Amino acid sequence: MVRLVLSVAVACAAEPPAPPAAAPVTATPVVPALPAPAAPVLATSGELAGSCEASALVRVGDRWIVGDNEAEALLFVYDAAWQPLPDEPLKPPVEDVEALALLDGRLVVVGSHSLNRKGKPRPDRHRILGLGPRPVELDAAPFGAALDIEGAVAWRGQVWLGLRGPVRGGVTTLVRVSTGADYGRIEQIVPIDLAGDGIRELTPWGEALLVVSGPVADSGRPFALWSLAAPDAAPVRLAATLPAGAEGAWVDGDRVVYVLDGKGEPGACETPSRWGSERLTPGPG
Repeated sequence: MVRLVLSVAVACAAEPPAPPAAAPVTATPVVPALPAPAAPVLATSGELAGSCEASALVRVGDRWIVGDNEAEALLFVYDAAWQPLPDEPLKPPVEDVEALALLDGRLVVVGSHSLNRKGKPRPDRHRILGLGPRPVELDAAPFGAALDIEGAVAWRGQVWLGLRGPVRGGVTTLVRVSTGADYGRIEQIVPIDLAGDGIRELTPWGEALLVVSGPVADSGRPFALWSLAAPDAAPVRLAATLPAGAEGAWVDGDRVVYVLDGKGEPGACETPSRWGSERLTPGPG
């Protein structure tokens, strides 16, 4: 099966004279070479065994990798038919996983960076793995408010993050971050008008980007789909929609596959997560 190595380098405190550096343990999640795609899945929806709050999705060959915002120490893994495989440990843990991306054979894992219900920061949420050898935190200062990241994508060789919030004047934000020596540094901020919605997911769609948008505050309204031809292009709304709560998506042929959050915590699900798929309609909605 696919093994994702997820660990972090340990920084050692040093007092003169400095002791020899500890052997580094990398935080670069490595994905092996992709096998040939499996045969298409005939079913169009079903339950996700083990997951209660599915929130992020990528496909690695014939495996689905699912992030769950209530499972900070692991990622769920499923075969092409959505049967569960052994979980992958997530080290260091990332609380409130909201986005996954594939970059040059590495898995990028993104915490929401949001505040808790009491308005306090939670350090493990302010964590991104896979941009470099150590976890990084997105700088919130340019946005003048607390962040809520829900999308991530490797697009045209660069990593972009999508903000659910803040939304100001009906406009949300795409953020390009460095993957070079200064990995995690903000390189570009692009406002994006999604009719007042925030970004709930980003995923590649050929040369374009598929954007899933939804209201900043949870509601029962379906999520919209948009096509973005370039970072500075106007997004084009598509006819297809996804159910409210579809916070992870992946384009698979002419369909968009999504994961839908349920309710509860792993091992104590009140409502299990589900997966589903919708046909992509290129025309405007």
